[in-house]
Amino acid sequence: MLARNPVSLNSFIAWLETKDPNEQYDFMDMSGACLIGQYMAASDIPWDWNSSPSNFRKTAVALFDGKPLDVVSDAPWTVGAALERARTALNKQ
Repeated sequence: MLARNPVSLNSFIAWLETKDPNEQYDFMDMSGACLIGQYMAASDIPWDWNSSPSNFRKTAVALFDGKPLDVVSDAPWTVGAALERARTALNKQ
């Protein structure tokens, strides 16, 4: 079960912890299969890149508190690596 506020770094980390750390994702996938898109789907946040990229942007900005998307954009593109980067980002807040 996800936390009450799905658009938070804590909730994103909790979701990442439920996934296989070796699972790979494609940060460049604009169809919603990128890691943020997968998280949005799991959190019932609508994804429609073509008609509403602002939903993605709002979610990404809220998750990472306006910081760059390094947590999900840096390589390697695995869930485990993203989880480590997310925990580091949380500790810097």
